[in-house]
Amino acid sequence: MSEHDKEQAAGQGISDYIHTAKHLGYDALVQVLEKMDAGERLGRKNPHSVTTEHIRLLDMPTQAYISVPVGEFLIAPDIYLSQLPDGDYYFASIVPGTHLAHGETLQDVIAFVQEFVSAHPDPAELKQELYVSHNGEPVMSAHIIVQDVPGANADYMEATIGNFNAFHRGAHSPEIIVHRHIYSYKWEFRERLETSSDWREGDSFICNGGVELTRLQMAEQLYRTLHQIPHDGNHFLPGYYEVLFERTPENRLRPAFIEAVVSP
Repeated sequence: MSEHDKEQAAGQGISDYIHTAKHLGYDALVQVLEKMDAGERLGRKNPHSVTTEHIRLLDMPTQAYISVPVGEFLIAPDIYLSQLPDGDYYFASIVPGTHLAHGETLQDVIAFVQEFVSAHPDPAELKQELYVSHNGEPVMSAHIIVQDVPGANADYMEATIGNFNAFHRGAHSPEIIVHRHIYSYKWEFRERLETSSDWREGDSFICNGGVELTRLQMAEQLYRTLHQIPHDGNHFLPGYYEVLFERTPENRLRPAFIEAVVSP
């Protein structure tokens, strides 16, 4: 396992969400996010488990994962990891800011946990919650904002067919912008997706992970996934959402929400 694969920036993911919410002027979301980022480290439930279960309660698709105390995992790691579905890489987290971002093998995950235990000799650390998921490479990814207004509220979505981490951290511009207001959707395809032809024509583009899609196929994926956000008619649950479109072994796409911060 290389240092490139192991990220140790405390609170990296949640701090990114806070920055996004502040930039968009969502003060209520900032308050919720800052609560998620607060609290004592030792013994706290892993925030990735909390977030995933929150998304499941909203009946939205998310990633399969295992959650187990570090000490118990090391007794039978192969048995625990065999519970996960097929995927391109492992993500593992023990405490906020200590995670394996892109483990290629079971041995990478085991080595990551063993390194954590070696660096934290206090027996109490063995009770820390380990979160592991086995994910498909994100072919597409999107940020979604649903406005907190009465009636038929509006959505704004930014999506990329490139690297998710670069997009999420502001180093890569979105190629797809979607505005929804009541019944109408405005689609904007930019950069390498922009052509003079109608976007519904059959031009194909290579997305992250090597999957080939047309603009229409991209739009269909985004439209279906938007409608997996809880809604009543044309009123969608206000909040901030992140979704990955993971590559499956059959080279298809599987949507997985990784964040859902609902307006209080």
